[in-house]
Formats: sequence, C-alpha cells, structure tokens
Amino acid sequence: MTPTPIRPDWDALAGAILHRLRCDVARKSPDPDRALGLAEAFPDAATGPLNLLAVAHLPPDVADGIRAEGGDPAATLVTGESRPPVHLPVPWLLMAVRLAASFGSAERLASAFSPSAVTALRLPEVTDGDALSLVIWRAALPKGRSTKAHPSTLTHGADDILLLRPEGTDGQLARNAAARLAEAVRLSLATDRPILILLPAAIRLPESLLRLLPEPVDLRPLDAEMLRAALRRSHSATGRIDEASVAAAMPASEALAKLPSEAITTAFRAPTAAAAVRKLAAIVDATPAEPPGTKITGTGAAAEAARRIAADLRDWRDGKVAWDEATRSMLLSGPPGTGKSWLARSVAAEAGVPLVEGSFAAWQALGHLGDMLGGMRATFETARRTGPCVVFIDELDAVGSRSGKDDHGATYRRQVVNGFLLEIDAALAHGGIVVLGACNDPSVIDPAVIRAGRMDRRIEMPMPDADRLMLVLRRHLGDEMPAPALQDFAKRALGCSLADMDAAIRELRSRHRRDGEPVTLEALARELGIVANPALDWRAAVHECGHAVVATALGQSTVTRMAIYIDGGETMRRGVPAAGTISDYDHELAVVLAGRAAEALVFGTPGGGSGGGARSDLAVATVIALGVHCQLGLGWSGSVWSRDAGELVAREPGLFTAIRKHLEAAERQASALLTERRELLEDMARALVAERQLEGEKLNLWLRRVPPAHAGAAAVDEEVAPEPASGGALEAEG
Repeated sequence: MTPTPIRPDWDALAGAILHRLRCDVARKSPDPDRALGLAEAFPDAATGPLNLLAVAHLPPDVADGIRAEGGDPAATLVTGESRPPVHLPVPWLLMAVRLAASFGSAERLASAFSPSAVTALRLPEVTDGDALSLVIWRAALPKGRSTKAHPSTLTHGADDILLLRPEGTDGQLARNAAARLAEAVRLSLATDRPILILLPAAIRLPESLLRLLPEPVDLRPLDAEMLRAALRRSHSATGRIDEASVAAAMPASEALAKLPSEAITTAFRAPTAAAAVRKLAAIVDATPAEPPGTKITGTGAAAEAARRIAADLRDWRDGKVAWDEATRSMLLSGPPGTGKSWLARSVAAEAGVPLVEGSFAAWQALGHLGDMLGGMRATFETARRTGPCVVFIDELDAVGSRSGKDDHGATYRRQVVNGFLLEIDAALAHGGIVVLGACNDPSVIDPAVIRAGRMDRRIEMPMPDADRLMLVLRRHLGDEMPAPALQDFAKRALGCSLADMDAAIRELRSRHRRDGEPVTLEALARELGIVANPALDWRAAVHECGHAVVATALGQSTVTRMAIYIDGGETMRRGVPAAGTISDYDHELAVVLAGRAAEALVFGTPGGGSGGGARSDLAVATVIALGVHCQLGLGWSGSVWSRDAGELVAREPGLFTAIRKHLEAAERQASALLTERRELLEDMARALVAERQLEGEKLNLWLRRVPPAHAGAAAVDEEVAPEPASGGALEAEG
C-alpha cells in the first residue's frame, strides 16, 4: 500500500474553510460541535463525523473492480460514493486552498480579523479578487462577523470588518480604481475596525500610504501541493486519493501557476483525481513552451549586443565595473516571431538574474489612464524590489508619440509618454536594472523614449537564421532525429519565425497523440508550407546577390548576412559614414534597386518582389528620393523643405516625374555595375542557393572578389539628373 504523504501545515485550515463553504452552499450551519472559540475556528473537516467511513478500506476484490472501471478505490466509500455530497465551484475550491496556503495557519488568518488589525493581501491577478472575496465572506470570517466594503457603510454597534478591494467589473478595473482604493484605505485607517485590503499587483498605492501599511501577504499561485489538497476535497468522499498515480502525472508547479483558470476547471471534470492530473499534464504539454533562455546563440548584431549587456550586468554585480560604465538598455525591433522576447529572456538567464516583464497592451487593458499608469508603475516597482534584474517591455511602439499629427487622444499620449519617461529614467538610474524594449515599428515611438541614454542600443532583428531555428528543432526533436538532418532542415526552413516553428511542432505532437501520425521532418515541412521551388530560390538568390555586389563595388555599406527564404530573401547591411551628398544618395539608391536590376539582367525582366509593402525595395527607394527632392535641398524643390512630401507629389506632377526618372537612373547604374560583374553575380547566387545563407567568412570570401567601381561609375547620367527647380515650381525635363 502506498504510504499517505505528509500533508502541509495549512491543509487542516483548507479543509475547514471548504467545509464551511459546503455548509453555506447547502444552506445549513456548521456542526455546532465544531469551531468553539478562536483557536478552533477552523477545524479540519476531514476529521468530522461526516467522514467516519473514510477510515475503512475497501475489500481487495471491490477495490480491484472499481479500479478496472477507471475509478479510484482510495476515494470511494464502502457505500459506493466517491465524491463529496455537496459540490463546490472549482474557482472557490482552488481559492480556498490558496488562501489557506498563503496564511499558513488558522491562528495567522484569525489574527487578520482581530481588533485594529491591518492586513494587505497582494493578488497576482485582478480577477483573483472575485473568488477571494466570496471565500472570505462565506467561509473565512470568525463566527458572527460581517464585512463592509467602505468605512462609510459601517453599522453602529456591529463588529464589522472592512474588506477593501479596487472597484471593477468582469476582471477589468474601474476608472480611477487606484485613487478610490487609496481614499478608502485612508478613511479606514481612521477607524478601529480590522482592515483587510485586497491589492492586485496592477494597483499601485501612493508611497506615503504604503509606508503606513504592513508588508503585504502574497496570495500564493497554485502549485502541486495545493492541487493535491484541492483534489482530496473535490474528487474523494474519503479525504484520500490515489496518491501514487497523482504524483506520477503531476505537472511542475511552475507550469501549473501559468495555466489559465478555464484549463484547470476543464481538467476537474475528469472522474478521478489521477485523471484530472493527467488532463492537466496534457494541457501543459500542449501549451506553447517558452524558448529556453540559457544561452544567447547566433552571431548577429542583436546577439552580440545582448552578450555585452549580460556580461556588463555580471561584472557590475561582481564589483568589476561601475554602473555608469555598463550598457543598460536596448531596443529590439523587427517583425513578429523573430525572437525578441526569447533574446530578452536569454539576457536575464545568461546574466543569472530574474526577468520582470511588462507590456503596453497589458497596462492599457487595465482601464482608465490612471489605472494604466498604475500598472506601469507596478512593473517598475517590482523591478526595483527584485534588482538586479532585466526589465522587458514588449509592444513598446504602443507608447505613441507626443508629436503625432492626430490630435485625437493627444493629451492621453502625452501623459503616457511622460509617465513612461519618468519610470524608465528612475529604473536606469537604479543600479542593476537593465531595460530591454521590443517593438515592430520604432518609427512611431516618441524620439525621447528611444534616444541614447534611455535606449543605449537600437537593433533591428531579422528573421531567425539557421542556428536559431536549430535551437527550436533541437529542443523539440533532438532526442528523435540526428543533428545533421535537423541542421539541413533548419536551412530549408529559413524564413519561418521561431513562433511558427514552435507552433508547427506542437501541432504535429498533438496529431501524433490523437491520430498516431508520426512526427517527421517531411510532415513538419508540410505543416510549415516548405515546398521545393528551385526557380524561385534561384531568382531570390540572384536578387540578393545583386544588392551585395553593388553595395560592395560602391563601398556604400558592408554586407553582413544574406539569406534566401521559403518566400523570398534578405540582405543585411551595415552603413558606413558619409557626408550626405547627392552622390551618396545616388549610391544608396543604386544599392537598394540592385536586386531588381540583377533580376532584369539575368532573367530579362524583374519580378514584383521588389515592390509591395512599406519595407520593400521600391518603397525604401521612393522614400529616399522623396527626401532628396523635398527635404534635403538636393533636388526638385531646391532649398525649400516640405513636411508632407507625399502630399506634394500628388499636387505636383513635375515632382512625380523627377522622382521616377531619378529611380530609373539609379537602376541603370546598378545594372551597369552588375553587367561588368555578371559571372561573379551568378557564381555567388549559386553558392547562396546551396547554402541558403551566407555570413561571416563564407560571405567575406565572395565579397573580397567584387572589384570596386571606377571613380564616377555610379554618378547619375547628366541628361536625366534632376535639376533643382527655380523657385521649386518647374517640372524636370523629360
């Protein structure tokens, strides 16, 4: 027989609270033989007269029959019942157990209701307050006591307890919830009644008020021990369960704490405790796993900067460098799924410090401006208490800008930006706090937020390279497939995001459990939409090598990485200092349009891949040309600067013609450079098709073979060069 595990000290308190909840639900009072006096206010319901049959063991043949039918003999009475006579909603059940575990004993909980006691209970989530208030009101108060929600509602002569919590509906805080709660606390402190404050982490009370309150009691998140305690009361008529089966299937406490409430509620529908835990384990297994943050991989600019930040933080902690000598912040930008969150977690893990996470989406979801700013302050306050640490702020582009053209909501944006600036300045001045931000579009962020000193580094993260994709493949499939096969697949999968790869593998795992479909690299390729297309690969390679050859020939920039993806390609460059003359901009335009020129040279006509979105080659080139002609004093408008260059194009046909001719001339110059180097262009493209990505020494071997352009080779033809218009009103000549 499996020995009964030792129960935690708070288990008896949990049983008593749940017994009183059941009595309340059944509309009957607790047994008068229970709860006689303060020290015995919360007896263990499992030892009461309703459970006298729990001590008897079932005959072996009866137990075997129950087990064969999928039941739990340990939970079953000799009369056949295997559940308590009164059902409790799962949220009440779990909250009662969490409350008992947080206080630890009946004496400590009872002290919260003693005369003049002040207790703050810190809640991880706003929604915790609903179930917690109900459990306290129905089952945790001393006999004969009642609660009031505000000091103004106190009843004369009654022994009321003030139970204070922020106002809200359906888990959303009301407008000015923090201010109203603070006022209620101030008024309550002037009374002689016991005060219990339910304080969600998203609510930040004023410092002057916090100093008057005791250190809050943290409402503990659900863990394995609490889950076992709840299952003994929900899935057993005896107070016992099949402990061995439950322990064998129990997920880690860290995973349980992250599960949404509906997942746990669903699992509790299972017929036995062991089946419920197995259901939870399956949910945990199907939940997207966070990429492991144990090591910063890769060789790109983001990875190198992240390594330096982690090293600086370690050195500061070890007393090797002063805080003002360390790199303390970085902004990561790029499309979704490129691993920005993963890199932030990796910085914290490599530095050996905690990670504190926040996001503008989560803060704004709290409600009114004051609540949103309160959530922001709470995140940074957590960082100050936790430090040294890494603070990761996601969706930073949602902060907005105070200089936006849209006047609607301008006051809101101004206060949000100002509030964030105060918090980030205070955090960076606090030794040991590194701030990492992530966004998709840094151009919409207020310049004051991302200037040097607030964001020391600003780095664009491209789609993941083969090494980073290999990290996900090895984590999921490393025990099942050889490393060379995974490495080859990682190259084929270039263009997939880390999130896409992770989700596809989890989907295959789910199909395997449900339908028995094997998890293979071929199945993974189908799930990701990876289809061999040699013609598309060849065109993409020619396009990207066109950029690299022209950039190197002109010395316009340094190519650091090239890759072809399942749906295109990418060339990463690092700029070189330039004076910003018209020649410099002509060179840049030639590089940007060199991919299109390379396609026209090799295939006879370019494809549409140079155009499309706002980040496409044609879009980038057009923006550069607009700046040259309307804002830099180097083209059509002469020395006149225009804020709305795009609108000016619509009004001035001559400007449109000048820009079109300028771009066509730049493409011709790129074509001329590529024609002279066509053999090298095609050889390099074949190597890129074979390798799928070129970087480091493999790339440099090709770039060193590119002959430099002759002086003046990239100058725009005089007959098509855009001349500044006299007074900014003449059309360019056709």
